[in-house]
Amino acid sequence: GIIAERPTKMLIDSGASLTLINSKLFQQLPYRVRQRARHLSSNLQVYLADKSCVHVQKTLTLPITMAGQTVEHVVHVVPKLWRPCIIGND
Repeated sequence: GIIAERPTKMLIDSGASLTLINSKLFQQLPYRVRQRARHLSSNLQVYLADKSCVHVQKTLTLPITMAGQTVEHVVHVVPKLWRPCIIGND
């Protein structure tokens, strides 16, 4: 798929409740896109399928394109995610 005009490997996870991108992908996004990210005032933690816990660093809305369809989608930035992007059912 494509995230903010950047070709990206994505995993569609129907069991995930949120859409996540790793911090490495976030840093590769254009500066103008990264500027829109909001730092969270709360200490939001996400538990992954392997039962590990990661802290959400930032949240932003990004255009995500798959199979020719583009949707503006809220994504959460987390460190050390094994895939650049996991698409949840949100």
